[in-house]
Amino acid sequence: MRLRELKKRALELRDQLATLPTKELRRIEDLDQRARTLEDKRTDFARSIELIAARAEEHENAPHTHLRALQEKTTKQLADTIAQRTDLARDLGDPTEARAEREHIEHALSRLAREQRTLRRTLERELDLGIGR
Repeated sequence: MRLRELKKRALELRDQLATLPTKELRRIEDLDQRARTLEDKRTDFARSIELIAARAEEHENAPHTHLRALQEKTTKQLADTIAQRTDLARDLGDPTEARAEREHIEHALSRLAREQRTLRRTLERELDLGIGR
């Protein structure tokens, strides 16, 4: 009887999880990671430009110009990524709340799965020992 209850509750939780915007949450997480990566690249370009500018002579301006172009491109990509994330978060509502709800449901499902395994093992032991007869 208890196994059926656990299975029913797990199905209910899976249904709840299916209603959450998990794809959108993953997309926001991916955009956050991309933004961090682009910010790091932009910072690296700025450091490289400073180093080259500090020791470059007039005729060595080409690498400096190329790095500036890369830095500007990265800055634009970063701005685009942040805009995409902002739009998605606005459409989604509060991503933090949705993420917390998803984590709560996933944790409850894990707990139920552990409880089901424990109950099954107990029942199997009882059957093996003949206690359930």
